[in-house]
Amino acid sequence: MKKDVNVRQQIVKNYFEKLRGRCQGSYIKNVNNWCDINLDIDHLFPDKQNEKLITSFEKVVTADLTKLLSIRDYIDTNKIKMTDGLKNYLLKTVYQCNIDRLAFVRDLGVSVCPYCNRNFINSSSRKTSCQLDHFINKSDYPILSVSFYNLVPVCGSCNHKKGTKDFSYSPYDNTIGIDDMLTFSYDIKGVEYLSDLSKLDILIDLGLNKILDKNIEILELEEMYQIHKDVVQELLIKKEIYTEEYQEQLFREFGGVFASKQELEQLIIGAYIDSENYGKRPLSKMISDIGKELGIVRGNKKI
Repeated sequence: MKKDVNVRQQIVKNYFEKLRGRCQGSYIKNVNNWCDINLDIDHLFPDKQNEKLITSFEKVVTADLTKLLSIRDYIDTNKIKMTDGLKNYLLKTVYQCNIDRLAFVRDLGVSVCPYCNRNFINSSSRKTSCQLDHFINKSDYPILSVSFYNLVPVCGSCNHKKGTKDFSYSPYDNTIGIDDMLTFSYDIKGVEYLSDLSKLDILIDLGLNKILDKNIEILELEEMYQIHKDVVQELLIKKEIYTEEYQEQLFREFGGVFASKQELEQLIIGAYIDSENYGKRPLSKMISDIGKELGIVRGNKKI
């Protein structure tokens, strides 16, 4: 879900303009007043010269993930509550009725669930199949219910399992790359592993930082991934077929088709190899990791 900073800022701006166009009436003034009274806006959002006319509600809606977490902590520390009337307005009118979900998902360019990398969440021209998860749950923090960086387009399975639980990592966190957070591997438990799936296990190594521990635990991802052991089995078979010598031969014979050896490797394993594109095809992270471990994926040397 990473994009160029300028592109992302424009997406967020467009999102708010559409939201504001649908939110008319005195209730929005009440939301702004609530923010001014209950949140330390001046501290959370130190005004720059060109931001003095921006309303408190807009600042909250367009705030980045770090600021949203600061707002959550401020609300917790000061035990701030919202009236039922204002809460119902934000949750049942603004969130449920006024967000253009199709445009939101389309502008982000997300086609695979960023929580599990297992299920497509693509959209048709009229409808999206994804659900929006609130990284910071909307029931306890209704003021964040329509904040752009609190809305994560995900598959129904992940949204259901997460519910209102707290995750340890948001896909909007750009401080660490996915390849530094976890690595997929496999374990062979018997000599019949190429014909008997019960002789294989898929493993997930979270490394030392453990930033994804709650996500993995709550979604039961290590268990859920076992259904994909057939994909690992295919990779083990491909390892025997696509030796380094055979790959070199294919690249010599069909080099004009591929811009790099990486493209040939992607064709062989059937998934994207670079982390920026894992979100384009389900299971790309798992397939890429195990493909590298097996030596099917060796590099991205240009022609």
